[in-house]
Amino acid sequence: MISCNGKSDIKDNETKPIFIRIGFEPTNRNPAEIAVNLNNKYLLFYSPDSQEIPPPKNTINNRLTYETFLKETPKINPLYLKLNEIEIKNLVNIIRDFKEEDFKSIESPPEDGLWTNFLIVYSDGVVKEMHPRNAPNSKQKILYKQILKFLIEKNTDKYNTENIKILNSYN
Repeated sequence: MISCNGKSDIKDNETKPIFIRIGFEPTNRNPAEIAVNLNNKYLLFYSPDSQEIPPPKNTINNRLTYETFLKETPKINPLYLKLNEIEIKNLVNIIRDFKEEDFKSIESPPEDGLWTNFLIVYSDGVVKEMHPRNAPNSKQKILYKQILKFLIEKNTDKYNTENIKILNSYN
């Protein structure tokens, strides 16, 4: 990575994050995942689930409820977005600020809300997982909010816009 003065901020032999995956499981919404390849500078937004919701039995009330639910829960369309050098550097710096306690998982059962999980892969082959469920700490929130910001800025799919707004609305 090149800084403003033209010098590299990261030494070639320095261990650095190369891949991030964040899973989102909001209550009563489609699950979503964001994968960020820091070496190849791209972000993927997709659903890890088939998103196929079978219709209810054919009563009018059930059909209306089902149609309303489908309108309020749009399908997630896979999306590929390029990231620039500044955006990559921003994410690397956020992760570099993580301390050991930021990699801890919560072992209690999840409550309603946005359940998150993280995976970070480093250039030395180390893989770190975090399962903060619906209580990510401040540094974990900074990471996923920054990635959601990039997604909001670059998204071109109207259905994904609603899904991204829902993910971003959780605190």
